[in-house]
Amino acid sequence: MSHPLAASLLPLLLVSSTPLLGEDLNEIRTRGTLRVLAVIDDEPEFISGAKTGPPGLDYELLDGFARLQRLKLEVVPAVGWDRLVPSLVEGKGDIIAGRFTITDSRKKLIDFTVETFPTRNVVVTRRPHRTIRTLAELGEEKISVIKGTSMAELLPTLGIPAANLDFSIPTGGIPTALRTGRITCTVHEIFTAIVAQRQDPAIQIGLFIGPPMSLGYGVPKQAPQLQKALSEYILNVRRSGTWNRLTVKYFGDAALDILSTLLAGDRNSRLYRRLVYEMQIAQQVTAFHASQRLDGALQVYATARPGHDLNELQRVIDEEVRRLAAEGPTAREVQRVQNQIEAQFLGQMERVGGKADNLNYDNCYVSALDYFEHVLAR
Repeated sequence: MSHPLAASLLPLLLVSSTPLLGEDLNEIRTRGTLRVLAVIDDEPEFISGAKTGPPGLDYELLDGFARLQRLKLEVVPAVGWDRLVPSLVEGKGDIIAGRFTITDSRKKLIDFTVETFPTRNVVVTRRPHRTIRTLAELGEEKISVIKGTSMAELLPTLGIPAANLDFSIPTGGIPTALRTGRITCTVHEIFTAIVAQRQDPAIQIGLFIGPPMSLGYGVPKQAPQLQKALSEYILNVRRSGTWNRLTVKYFGDAALDILSTLLAGDRNSRLYRRLVYEMQIAQQVTAFHASQRLDGALQVYATARPGHDLNELQRVIDEEVRRLAAEGPTAREVQRVQNQIEAQFLGQMERVGGKADNLNYDNCYVSALDYFEHVLAR
């Protein structure tokens, strides 16, 4: 920050003509304000620019940290993704937040906290355009991404020619451009794609690209106290029920329904095929997601065949879960599971008892008798 001094103190005046870069936690406490740099667009799940409604997951997390430090939280809007790191380095903010991916190129310039949210990039199109399932298909597309994002950084490393990349859409304009047909193909973080599909059922989630990645809060390299304190705070929150409450609040739990069905929802599921058919070490395996008012649980049950023990089953189950986390599901798997869940729901609603069960559940947990419409939409 600039601090005007007496005109007679020329050397100090020259120093004060540039911001004091990299203020650490003690200096921030003295100032009394924690400044958060973020791109404010029409995807408000992390930091919302709206005057009403939920403020966003990152905002709630950082507001809790600020209150612990007796600070006031201030969001400093950035004009674009390519301005976030320069603005932090120039001292215009203390933290970068809001869907900010940890990348090697960014780590050369700034430091990061521990992971705040796992992420993976996925190709997104909208019907009637085709779903992109292979890199070869992706290489035939004109791909619209925002300059300065991790997606724009990733695509050239996959062999996508520069001529295939379109940077003409302004920050925040991708969803509208896709919906209106101005563009036909883009790349999103998986959580953004899930939210977009919940809002627009015509959205198609296709090929996962690049390795699993992490979101984190960017901090100046000259702020080790801030980095340490904020990382410890994040780890503590993730061990608590607050983390689960916030993730369900902003992203819902539909992904866990899909995950449980994909893992062991039927005889075509990954675990059933491997444990029962291929390795023949289990008699049966099933998984389900139990969503509750404030929390929930995803549970996997397996029955060992004679001659095999539970430790063997657990080892294989853990391997399959890690493989799924590393590689992600295929677009075909996700579509099959979505169709299966929808068919099961509609079948249940055909029966009087099924209708009663759903009305009772929705009234108990969300106090909304029409919640089934949200269930179908998600």
